[in-house]
Amino acid sequence: MAFIAAAKRGRSDEKMAGLLNNIRYVKDSFIIADFLDWIGDSFSGLGNIINPQIGAEYELSGTWTVDPRFGKQFKFSKYSKLEPQTEQGLLAYLDKTPWVGRTIGKKIIAAYGIQTLEKLKSDPETVAQDIKGITIERAKDIQKYLLDNELIEKTLVALEDIFAGKRLPKALPTLIVEKWGTEAVDIIRANPYRLTEFHGVGFLSADRVAMGLEGFDPDSVFRQAAAVRHLLAETINGKGHTWVAGSDIDQGAIDLVSRPVTDGIEMMVDTGEVAMDDKLLSLGSVAEDEAYVAQKINRFLYGGVAE
Repeated sequence: MAFIAAAKRGRSDEKMAGLLNNIRYVKDSFIIADFLDWIGDSFSGLGNIINPQIGAEYELSGTWTVDPRFGKQFKFSKYSKLEPQTEQGLLAYLDKTPWVGRTIGKKIIAAYGIQTLEKLKSDPETVAQDIKGITIERAKDIQKYLLDNELIEKTLVALEDIFAGKRLPKALPTLIVEKWGTEAVDIIRANPYRLTEFHGVGFLSADRVAMGLEGFDPDSVFRQAAAVRHLLAETINGKGHTWVAGSDIDQGAIDLVSRPVTDGIEMMVDTGEVAMDDKLLSLGSVAEDEAYVAQKINRFLYGGVAE
């Protein structure tokens, strides 16, 4: 097998490469699995892999740990899928590919050898002509499946580069790709504050990402809106107020992002995310809830029992 097991003992960036041989536990994208290294020895690994595939070869980055119950395990925080470099790896990989399986997989490998995956990705017409049992429609389905997986891997690598050193949840790239797919990098570059949609990511974390993006404008209306959202939620949830003086938000924004947030407030008022009453501000959803309760109380007191 063409693996390179590059375990660097005593360092936080240890790497292991291996073939995914068996998945013992999976929930969402978190797996505990058995891998085979380059000499065929098994090791246990745990971490997040999107759409883990038995027979696929992975390079894992993480650290060795010792669990009192399960023993030595490789806990990885990053991974990349490697192109299979052996017939055994190719066959195991193709066995899980739509419309292929082991029988047709052997025919494809016999025809194209180590160039099998490249042929499947680049020339479905020839594959359909050469391989009995593969129609042009199926060949194109196989092509799409392989190209989609390739894009997902590239997206994960790009996200890991963007998040490097930002102290974000380790599983975040995986969760983002599950939600946004291969559009994830474009979405984040356009508005990195959408990261706050994910558990464990607040304004400050998203702001670190934003300020690390080449070309991102510190005066962006999205940054202003995110700062306003953060300040309102902090006051409403932390102090129990439903309305906040606009002047307090202005001062808080200066302290937080060192610039005014007038454009952000205007955008949020226009979209209904923020409600404005004279010089007071509230989150639109909170203002709606308050109005609903006030209406019910008013009906109860002056118009009979509320429905």
